[in-house]
Amino acid sequence: MLVQLLRRFNRKERYWLLMDALGAPARHLSEEYRNRLGAMLDADIPKNAWWAMDYHFDWLHAALTWFSSPETSADQIPAWRNPMKEGGKRIIRGNQEDIDLIIAFGSTLFLIEAKGEGAWSQSQMTSKAKRIAALPQPAGVTVRLILAGRKESLQNIANGKWCDEIPAKMKNEQTGIPFYLQLSSFGDGKELCTVTRCEEAKKPNKNGEFWSIIRQHSVSSTVE
Repeated sequence: MLVQLLRRFNRKERYWLLMDALGAPARHLSEEYRNRLGAMLDADIPKNAWWAMDYHFDWLHAALTWFSSPETSADQIPAWRNPMKEGGKRIIRGNQEDIDLIIAFGSTLFLIEAKGEGAWSQSQMTSKAKRIAALPQPAGVTVRLILAGRKESLQNIANGKWCDEIPAKMKNEQTGIPFYLQLSSFGDGKELCTVTRCEEAKKPNKNGEFWSIIRQHSVSSTVE
């Protein structure tokens, strides 16, 4: 039931483009990924586990609310109250703030936020943590928050106050912070490039009248 409701809101064009371009194999998570994720979470992730990318918090909140109201039929959907939360923002915001990847099967839901380059922004994670904390928590539903990235990306992230916003049962009980899964690869071992705004002498300047290309070292990683 939970998966069916989550499916109803999956309107992200990128997801459907991938399904169109990659076909049937893209509908299932790889066995290697399921095994790595399952071993960390002590969970048996089935081959047919459903997944979606860039899933909006508004959709997630709506699906969990609907799941919590089994008496609500598709033909008689009410208008739920949209309360103002701390900071003067309502629960449903009508924006595209999202979770990078969600995986659902049975009554289990994994929320995965990824960072391949640089560090997680404390302001960004604080905003997302507040959205996660405001999600309905239906009885019997298991929700876990996982960060996915290179090892370097996790540095000092646990020190952020945003971690305190996340409900304890969504985090790693042993560490008190979200679960962490290292990306098996990022960049395939090849040199990557980025673009920067700069001055004519290539000194970085966000208001500069020039731009340049910065070559970076490989940021591929190997799972230990």
